[in-house]
Amino acid sequence: MKNLRNINIGQFTDSYQVPSVLSKEEAWKLLERKINAEITPVAKRKTIVVNWKIVSLASAAAVIVFILWFAFGNKQEYSPLIHTSVAACQTYWLPDSSKVQLNSNSSISYLYNKFSGERNVKVVGDALFEVEKGDNFIVGFSGGQVKVTGTAFYVSAYAPELLQVDCFKGSVVVTLDNQDYSLNKGNGIRMYKGKITGPFKCEENDVRERLNGFFYWNRISLPEIASLMGYRFGYKTIIDPSLQNRNFSGKLDLNELQQGLLVVSMAMDVEYFIDEDQKTIFLNAK
Repeated sequence: MKNLRNINIGQFTDSYQVPSVLSKEEAWKLLERKINAEITPVAKRKTIVVNWKIVSLASAAAVIVFILWFAFGNKQEYSPLIHTSVAACQTYWLPDSSKVQLNSNSSISYLYNKFSGERNVKVVGDALFEVEKGDNFIVGFSGGQVKVTGTAFYVSAYAPELLQVDCFKGSVVVTLDNQDYSLNKGNGIRMYKGKITGPFKCEENDVRERLNGFFYWNRISLPEIASLMGYRFGYKTIIDPSLQNRNFSGKLDLNELQQGLLVVSMAMDVEYFIDEDQKTIFLNAK
C-alpha cells in the first residue's frame, strides 16, 4: 500500500468550491441579495397601496374643493338696487323671465342661481310679480315674505308696519310677523301695526289698476291710507289719534299727492297740511 502521508490532497480538491468558506464581505453581499430577493414583491405591493391612497386622497380633495366652490365660490350676491322715482311705474324682466312691475318710489334687488335654481327678490315698496314656473321664488321684505313656484301677485311693503299681499293667479304662502298664511287666487291679506286683516277678496283688474295709480279698498283705516300716501310720495305722516278708527271704502286716485289728500279730506271730514320743508303730512280732525 502506498504511504498516504506523502499524497498531495490538493490534487483532488483544487476543482471543488466550498460555499461555507466565505469572507465576511462575500457573506454580507450574499445575505443582502437574498433579503432583497425576498422582499421585492412585498415592496411592490406596498407601492401600489400607497398609490391608491394618493388617488383616493386626490379624489376626496377634488370633492371637497367642489363642495366649497358650490357653497361659497358659487354663492352669488344680490343685484344692484333697481329703483323707481315718485309717481313712476317701471317694468323689469328678471333672469328667469319673471316679470316685475315696480310702482311709485319702490325698489328691488334680485338673486338668481342657475345651479340651485334659487330665485330670491328683495322689495321695498309696491310691486306686481308675474312669476315663471320653476323652483321656489321668494320675495322678501322687512316684516315678512311671499313664497311661490309660479303665480301672479301684488306686494305692498314700504315698511314693516304697513304690509299687504294680493294673489290673483295661482297660490302663495305669505309670512307676516312670523306667521304663515296661504292665499289662493282672488284673496288678499294685509297687516298694519301688527293687526292682520283678511283674507279678503281681491279682483285682478283692481290690483292691476294700482300700477296706474288707482287704489280700491273696502273698509281700510284712515291711518293706513295716509301712511301709504306718505311712503308713495316720500313724506312722513302725522295723524290725529282721534282719527284712528275712521274707515274708508272706495277707489282713490293717488297719482298726485294733493289730489289724493283732497279726496280723503272731503270723504273723511278731516283737514290736512303739508310741510314741504320737513316733508311731512299732517291730518287732523275738523
